[in-house]
Amino acid sequence: MNILNLQSWKAILIAIISVLLVVSFLSWQYKKIEDNSQEKLTSLEDVLIMGSVQEVVDDFMTARISNNENQAILYLTEQAFQQMEEGAFFLVGEITSYRIVSKEKTDEDTFRFRVETYEKDGIKGFPEIIILKKIGGEYYIDSLKIAG
Repeated sequence: MNILNLQSWKAILIAIISVLLVVSFLSWQYKKIEDNSQEKLTSLEDVLIMGSVQEVVDDFMTARISNNENQAILYLTEQAFQQMEEGAFFLVGEITSYRIVSKEKTDEDTFRFRVETYEKDGIKGFPEIIILKKIGGEYYIDSLKIAG
Protein backbone atom coordinates (compact mmCIF):
# COMPACT_ATOMS: atom_id res chain seq x y z
CA MET A 1 0.00 0.00 0.00
CA ASN A 2 2.32 2.56 -1.19
CA ILE A 3 0.50 5.91 -1.13
CA LEU A 4 3.01 7.70 -3.30
CA ASN A 5 4.62 5.95 -6.18
CA LEU A 6 8.00 6.76 -7.70
CA GLN A 7 6.54 9.22 -10.24
CA SER A 8 4.89 11.24 -7.47
CA TRP A 9 8.17 11.47 -5.55
CA LYS A 10 9.94 12.68 -8.69
CA ALA A 11 7.30 15.37 -9.23
CA ILE A 12 7.58 16.54 -5.60
CA LEU A 13 11.37 16.65 -5.83
CA ILE A 14 11.27 18.65 -9.08
CA ALA A 15 8.77 21.09 -7.51
CA ILE A 16 11.00 21.60 -4.44
CA ILE A 17 14.11 22.17 -6.57
CA SER A 18 12.18 24.62 -8.77
CA VAL A 19 11.00 26.60 -5.74
CA LEU A 20 14.54 26.74 -4.34
CA LEU A 21 15.91 27.98 -7.67
CA VAL A 22 13.23 30.69 -7.95
CA VAL A 23 13.82 31.82 -4.34
CA SER A 24 17.59 31.95 -4.95
CA PHE A 25 17.13 33.94 -8.14
CA LEU A 26 14.75 36.41 -6.47
CA SER A 27 17.13 36.84 -3.52
CA TRP A 28 20.00 37.57 -5.92
CA GLN A 29 17.89 40.14 -7.79
CA TYR A 30 16.85 41.82 -4.53
CA LYS A 31 20.47 42.04 -3.38
CA LYS A 32 21.51 43.49 -6.74
CA ILE A 33 18.77 46.15 -6.57
CA GLU A 34 19.64 46.95 -2.95
CA ASP A 35 23.36 47.37 -3.78
CA ASN A 36 22.56 49.58 -6.76
CA SER A 37 20.28 51.76 -4.63
CA GLN A 38 23.01 52.12 -2.00
CA GLU A 39 25.53 53.17 -4.66
CA LYS A 40 23.10 55.79 -6.02
CA LEU A 41 22.44 57.09 -2.50
CA THR A 42 26.17 57.36 -1.78
CA SER A 43 26.71 59.13 -5.10
CA LEU A 44 23.92 61.60 -4.32
CA GLU A 45 25.40 62.27 -0.87
CA ASP A 46 28.79 62.96 -2.49
CA VAL A 47 27.21 65.44 -4.92
CA LEU A 48 25.46 67.25 -2.05
CA ILE A 49 28.64 67.38 0.04
CA MET A 50 30.68 68.62 -2.93
CA GLY A 51 28.13 71.39 -3.45
CA SER A 52 28.40 72.40 0.19
CA VAL A 53 32.20 72.40 0.05
CA GLN A 54 32.21 74.43 -3.18
CA GLU A 55 29.93 76.95 -1.49
CA VAL A 56 32.63 77.47 1.16
CA VAL A 57 35.20 78.09 -1.60
CA ASP A 58 32.83 80.50 -3.35
CA ASP A 59 32.13 82.43 -0.14
CA PHE A 60 35.84 82.56 0.71
CA MET A 61 36.78 83.79 -2.75
CA THR A 62 33.96 86.36 -2.72
CA ALA A 63 35.28 87.74 0.57
CA ARG A 64 38.77 87.94 -0.94
CA ILE A 65 37.53 89.72 -4.07
CA SER A 66 35.60 92.17 -1.87
CA ASN A 67 38.82 92.81 0.09
CA ASN A 68 36.93 91.76 3.22
CA GLU A 69 39.84 90.29 5.15
CA ASN A 70 37.83 89.82 8.36
CA GLN A 71 35.23 87.72 6.53
CA ALA A 72 37.82 85.70 4.59
CA ILE A 73 39.74 84.84 7.78
CA LEU A 74 36.64 83.11 9.15
CA TYR A 75 37.11 80.35 6.57
CA LEU A 76 40.73 79.57 7.53
CA THR A 77 41.99 76.92 9.92
CA GLU A 78 44.92 77.69 12.17
CA GLN A 79 47.26 76.00 9.68
CA ALA A 80 46.02 78.11 6.75
CA PHE A 81 46.18 81.25 8.90
CA GLN A 82 49.81 80.46 9.71
CA GLN A 83 50.56 79.95 5.99
CA MET A 84 49.08 83.37 5.31
CA GLU A 85 51.15 85.00 8.06
CA GLU A 86 54.29 83.38 6.64
CA GLY A 87 53.53 84.95 3.24
CA ALA A 88 52.56 81.76 1.40
CA PHE A 89 49.55 83.61 -0.04
CA PHE A 90 47.80 86.95 0.15
CA LEU A 91 44.31 86.91 1.55
CA VAL A 92 43.13 90.06 -0.20
CA GLY A 93 44.60 92.20 -2.91
CA GLU A 94 44.22 92.52 -6.65
CA ILE A 95 41.90 89.56 -7.30
CA THR A 96 38.82 90.59 -9.29
CA SER A 97 37.46 87.17 -10.26
CA TYR A 98 38.23 83.46 -10.12
CA ARG A 99 37.40 80.18 -11.80
CA ILE A 100 37.37 76.73 -10.25
CA VAL A 101 39.41 74.56 -12.60
CA SER A 102 39.09 71.25 -10.78
CA LYS A 103 37.76 69.77 -7.58
CA GLU A 104 38.14 66.37 -6.02
CA LYS A 105 37.54 64.48 -2.83
CA THR A 106 40.95 63.36 -1.58
CA ASP A 107 39.94 61.78 1.71
CA GLU A 108 36.80 61.15 3.74
CA ASP A 109 36.71 64.72 5.05
CA THR A 110 39.17 66.48 2.73
CA PHE A 111 38.68 68.17 -0.65
CA ARG A 112 41.13 69.75 -3.09
CA PHE A 113 40.23 72.63 -5.40
CA ARG A 114 42.39 74.17 -8.11
CA VAL A 115 41.39 77.79 -8.63
CA GLU A 116 42.56 80.29 -11.24
CA THR A 117 42.48 83.90 -10.11
CA TYR A 118 42.23 86.94 -12.32
CA GLU A 119 43.34 90.49 -11.66
CA LYS A 120 42.26 93.77 -13.20
CA ASP A 121 41.87 93.77 -16.99
CA GLY A 122 41.50 89.98 -16.95
CA ILE A 123 45.19 89.39 -16.26
CA LYS A 124 45.59 85.85 -15.05
CA GLY A 125 46.99 85.55 -11.55
CA PHE A 126 48.70 82.57 -10.03
CA PRO A 127 46.72 79.32 -9.84
CA GLU A 128 45.96 78.29 -6.27
CA ILE A 129 45.47 74.90 -4.65
CA ILE A 130 42.90 75.11 -1.87
CA ILE A 131 42.53 72.20 0.55
CA LEU A 132 39.37 72.06 2.64
CA LYS A 133 38.98 69.97 5.75
CA LYS A 134 35.91 69.09 7.78
CA ILE A 135 36.13 70.27 11.37
CA GLY A 136 33.18 69.97 13.73
CA GLY A 137 30.72 69.33 10.91
CA GLU A 138 31.81 72.35 8.84
CA TYR A 139 34.39 72.73 6.08
CA TYR A 140 37.29 75.18 6.38
CA ILE A 141 40.27 76.16 4.25
CA ASP A 142 43.12 74.12 5.74
CA SER A 143 45.74 75.02 3.15
CA LEU A 144 46.14 77.46 0.30
CA LYS A 145 49.21 77.20 -1.86
CA ILE A 146 50.25 78.85 -5.06
CA ALA A 147 50.46 76.10 -7.68
CA GLY A 148 53.88 75.82 -9.21
